[in-house]
Amino acid sequence: MMPKKNILVLLCLFCAGLAANAQYQLDQIKKYTELVAPAKKDSLQMNLTNRIGNDIHYLYPIYQAIAWEKRFKKLLGDNAYNDYFAQFLAMAGDYQSAQTYAQKKYLPLSAAQKRDIKNYVDELDGLQSINAKSFIIGASMNAKVIMINELFHQPMHRAFVYSLLKDLYDNGFRYLAMETLTNKTGYVIDEVNIFSGEHTAEPVGGELVRKALTLGFTLVPYEDTAAGKHTPNVRDSIEAVNLYNAIKKDSTAKMLVLTGFGRNNNEALVEGQRTMAMVFKSISNINPVTIDQVAISDGSYFESGEAFYTAFTKKFVITEPSVMLLDKKPANLLGLPGISIAVVHPPANYVNNRPTWLALDGERKETPIQPSEKGLFMVQAYHEEEYREDILGQIIPADQTYIAANNGYYSLYLKPGKYKVVLRDISYRRLAVKDVTVE
Repeated sequence: MMPKKNILVLLCLFCAGLAANAQYQLDQIKKYTELVAPAKKDSLQMNLTNRIGNDIHYLYPIYQAIAWEKRFKKLLGDNAYNDYFAQFLAMAGDYQSAQTYAQKKYLPLSAAQKRDIKNYVDELDGLQSINAKSFIIGASMNAKVIMINELFHQPMHRAFVYSLLKDLYDNGFRYLAMETLTNKTGYVIDEVNIFSGEHTAEPVGGELVRKALTLGFTLVPYEDTAAGKHTPNVRDSIEAVNLYNAIKKDSTAKMLVLTGFGRNNNEALVEGQRTMAMVFKSISNINPVTIDQVAISDGSYFESGEAFYTAFTKKFVITEPSVMLLDKKPANLLGLPGISIAVVHPPANYVNNRPTWLALDGERKETPIQPSEKGLFMVQAYHEEEYREDILGQIIPADQTYIAANNGYYSLYLKPGKYKVVLRDISYRRLAVKDVTVE
C-alpha cells in the first residue's frame, strides 16, 4: 500500500497539473486579446457580458476580463470583478479558474485563526454521515417548501439540485423556483434558451431546467426586477412576496427554491438583516426547510469556511454529498443561523481534466471528442433536437469546455442521445460541426 504521505504528494501534483492546464488556456486567450483586442470594439461596455445582441458568446466576457482588467476592476471593484469573471469562466467549463478567481476575495486568516479552526476540527467527535440526497428526500415528505442555496460560479451545486428533482417530484413537489430565471410579466419559460435566464445559460443550469420541464415542474421566476435599485432587504422582501404569490392559490403546492447564498437563512446573518426566507416565513406561515450546500464545500463562500473544509475533509473521508449527524440530528458544524440541513460535498474528482460530478447523478457519461481541426480551442455539444444553424447563438449547450485532457481529446459529459458537436477556435469561429451519438 502506498504511504499516505506519497498519496498526498501525488494529489497535490495532480491538482497542480489541472491548474496549469487551465492557466495555459487563459494565457492563450491573453495572447489572442493582445493581438486582436476584440473587446476594444465595446470599450464603453460597463459590465462583463456574454451577450452580443441576441446571441451568446461564451468566450467574450473572458476576452473582456483579461484585455480590460484594470478598467473593469475600477468600474466594478476587485471583488465584483472576480465574482463575475468566475461565473463566466464556469459557464465556459473552466471550473478550476473559476474557483481561483472567486477565492481572490478571501481575506488571509491569521495563524491563530487557522490554529483555532484546526483545533475545532480535531475535537469533533461522534459524527456520522448519511447520503445527503436520501436525507433530504426523507425530510421532504413533510415539507411544503425547501430552500437550497448555490454559488453562481459553482455548477456543482446545480448538479446536486438536479439529483433531487425526480424524487422530489415523486414526493409531490410541482414547483421549481430559481432566482436566475427571467422574470417578465407574461413570459412563460417552457424551454431552455438565451432568454430563459442568466445562469440557465450555464450548461448544468440548462440541463437542470430541461430535467424539471421533462418531469412536469412549473418553473417559477421570482427575482426582484428592480434589484439593482433596491437595498438587499428590499430585494429579499420582494423575492419572498413573489414566491408566496406563486403558491398561495394552490393549497397542495410544494415548492423547491434555488437561491443565492444567504437568502435562504431563516435567521439574520447580520444585525438588521431580513432575508428572503425570514420574510417568506412571516407572510406565508410556512416554515421552509433550509439547506446550505455552500459553506462546507470546496471553494466555500468565505475564507474560514474553506479552511474548515480543508481540515474537515482531511479528518473525515467524504466520498459523496453528505449530511453529518450528531445524536441522529443534522449537525450545524459552522453554526450557520437559520439552516435546517448542511450538506458537505466531497472534494471534486477529476478525470481527463473534468470533474466527475458532471455525470449528473449517473445520467450522463464521459464522451471523448477527437481534436480533429487545426486551431481547435473549444468544444460544445448541443442537443440535436434543439440545434438550428440560424439561431445557434440563442441555444444553450448540454456541455462545453476549452480544457482538454492530457491526450489532447476533449471530454464532454452527455446523456444517451444525438448531439451536434461544434468545434471552435480561440476567436469563437466555428471550425466544424460533428454528429455524435451517445449510446
